[in-house]
Amino acid sequence: MKKSILIVGFYPKQSKLNQLNFSPASISKIEYLMEVLSKRYYVDMLSCSWKTKNIIEYNIGNKGINFRSIFYLKSFFHNGLFKFINLFFLHFQLFFFIIFNFKNYKKIIFYHSPFILLEVFFASLLFPKKIILEVEEIYSSLSKSLIRKAVEYFIFFFPKYFLFSTELLLNLPILKKKTHYIFFYGSLTTSNFLITNSFRSNNKIKLVYIGTTDLIKAGAQNALKLASLLDSKFEIHMLVFGEKRDMENLKRNAKLSNNKYSCKVLIREPIFGNDLKSFLLNCDFGLSLQNTDHSFNLTSFPSKVLVYLSSNLRVVSFPAPALLKSEISDLILFSKKSELKEISSLIVDNCFKENNIRNKFNLYKENFEKKLLDFITIK
Repeated sequence: MKKSILIVGFYPKQSKLNQLNFSPASISKIEYLMEVLSKRYYVDMLSCSWKTKNIIEYNIGNKGINFRSIFYLKSFFHNGLFKFINLFFLHFQLFFFIIFNFKNYKKIIFYHSPFILLEVFFASLLFPKKIILEVEEIYSSLSKSLIRKAVEYFIFFFPKYFLFSTELLLNLPILKKKTHYIFFYGSLTTSNFLITNSFRSNNKIKLVYIGTTDLIKAGAQNALKLASLLDSKFEIHMLVFGEKRDMENLKRNAKLSNNKYSCKVLIREPIFGNDLKSFLLNCDFGLSLQNTDHSFNLTSFPSKVLVYLSSNLRVVSFPAPALLKSEISDLILFSKKSELKEISSLIVDNCFKENNIRNKFNLYKENFEKKLLDFITIK
């Protein structure tokens, strides 16, 4: 009999009127897990997302998602007086779902989030052989709070199985002794779409940056600065998300840059599913330019790199420790230092060279998917 897997995380509704919060970076990983695991199991999704005032359109395209079922927790608007009531209600529902439904699944994969750490702890005590924790990064590394750090590290004691986003996580004493894990960098879904001319009308060499406007990571800000070092043959597209104030500042600075430099910068909100795949197939380079001198680099992997590689883009990157240590490092063009001048030289030197990454990437993808399916069967 075909068994079932449950993924617990934050997932939107496919609608132009979607009001559930979600992380664009996590969606591709969740959907890729579904894609691979559904070859052997039924896959259900439990979404812990809550309502917001913002409408965030989410459209996965014509292919659709093959989850057997998607369960959505009930929520109020997550602001003002309702915030604490809403959080309590969400946790209450999630605890009951764990008690009455987790027993029906072969494995439960928790997508790592500070909002559901208590549930990971509780579920690991009740079902120690079923819980797999996907550790995306150490979120408390961006916080000065020792309490938040202690709580996050404490939770890592309890799950037996892990999906680590980077080899660097094994440098942490709390995780070094773990024995049941594999490395899951991000989505490896490749596209079979044909390249169209919808984004090729001006014959530019297109660079794309996907990610947050976060000022600490500064990937978006660095991508914008790169325009000053390139000429009119190039064009930078930025698919970004973040705080409203940061988005407005980025758009304002992009306008100033476009008035000053011949390499133009175009900013738009993130797109998903088939729309994203179609867009990326008309680009040439993917940019991974977050700062490398901050502590978050010691525990996080820039999963955007997998999105670029799966669309056959050349990836140019600062020497991020997680990328240098990874199994896909030979598919990436690294600068020796975290300097945009070196990045621009890499782009200019490689823009007309033959791109040979697809075969290597497909081989890595094939090996990973076999490893993941075998990992699920471990008792």
